[in-house]
Formats: sequence, C-alpha cells, structure tokens
Amino acid sequence: LDMDAAGNIYATGVFSGTASFGGPNLVGVAGFDTVLAGYNGKGGHLWSVAYTGAATNQPLDLEVAGNGIYIAGRFKGALKVGGTTLNSNPGKFDILVARFSTANGKPVWARSVGSANDDQGSGVGVGNDGVYVGGHVKGAVKFAGATKPLAGVGVDGALFRFQQ
Repeated sequence: LDMDAAGNIYATGVFSGTASFGGPNLVGVAGFDTVLAGYNGKGGHLWSVAYTGAATNQPLDLEVAGNGIYIAGRFKGALKVGGTTLNSNPGKFDILVARFSTANGKPVWARSVGSANDDQGSGVGVGNDGVYVGGHVKGAVKFAGATKPLAGVGVDGALFRFQQ
C-alpha cells in the first residue's frame, strides 16, 4: 500500500471467489485475482475494483506518484486490464506493470514482458524518466524491440524501464 499527498491510502492484493473491500462485492474468475482499492485517510472506502484473468494474477508492489497508482507483479494466461488484454507465455507467469487512476482505479495503461519460463515483477518505482520494475526472468526476453539474452543459468535479476 501507499499514500498520496492528500492522505488517501491505496492498496492492492489478491482474492478468490467473492470478496468486499468496503464497497460492492467483487467476483473473482480463476485462481487468485487482483484487487485495487482506495480509502480516505480515516479508512473510509472510496472505491475498489477487481482485475481478473484466465488464471492467477498477483500484484506484488504498488507505488503512488501524482495521480497515478503503479503496480508490478505477475500473471498467467490472459489478463484484461481495461481495454488491454495481456497474454503470458502459455502456462507461465509473465511480468505485469500497469498504471491506474487514483480517482477511481481505472486503468491508464498496462504492459507485460516475459520469457518462455516463469518471470515476475517484484517492485515498482516511478522516476522523472519512466516507471522502473525490478524482478526476475528465467530466459531471454523481448523488450524495447530487442531480445535480451539470458545472462546466467537459472533465474536472473532484471530491471526494466517503461515509458509513461
């Protein structure tokens, strides 16, 4: 979770089945699904939304910058985030990075990157020149128009910069 300059609190996590985070019930689809919620400084519910996919998706970090909420994590299968559908490598987790509005949790953009194996974005940070996601990959990834080869054997640490 993180706070904005006005003291509002934003949280993300996973749920399955049906759950409420202070507002209407959210209904999951498969495995674990993502919840994103906003609360005022006294804990009063502002909004809560679910992002569901064909398989498990997990936000693992959240940062608020200006009027944007940025998350990093991982997803498997097809994940619909607003008008964007992200697809992972079949049967594997890919890295998820997305920006949402602090006003209502609606998506601004969503992107993914992944190898032929399981990958994840473990942390997100926002700077003047982009959105940074750190995590790990288990093979060569295509990013920014080029294939980045696997540096070692097994899991490699990775840092990606995305344009806003």
